[in-house]
Amino acid sequence: MEIMWVIGALFVLAIVFSALSFYAVRKRKRETNHRAIFILGIFWIVAGIFIENFSLGLIGFIFLLIGFVKKKEWGRKKKNWIRMTREEKKMQIIYFVMLLILFLIGVVAYVLLG
Repeated sequence: MEIMWVIGALFVLAIVFSALSFYAVRKRKRETNHRAIFILGIFWIVAGIFIENFSLGLIGFIFLLIGFVKKKEWGRKKKNWIRMTREEKKMQIIYFVMLLILFLIGVVAYVLLG
């Protein structure tokens, strides 16, 4: 029963972080990064295989297809740290910190409850 509270808390934190990031960038229109969708699809397929979850693998396959269909647009949207504006750098750091916090909470929960 304790694990359900931890999973629920992580889910709520993920939703809060997603809402905050959406609120921060809602006025800026950004192009879709299809290369990232392709890579995300690969990870979801692998995760689906390892945890034996067919639906996760299927979603990963759909991401993979979407990214592959738009392969021509991969190179155009690439931006490195030097070319980013100050605002974009700030958002990248915030995203990284949020993901790191979620990861650390997950690791602590796994160690304490596992």
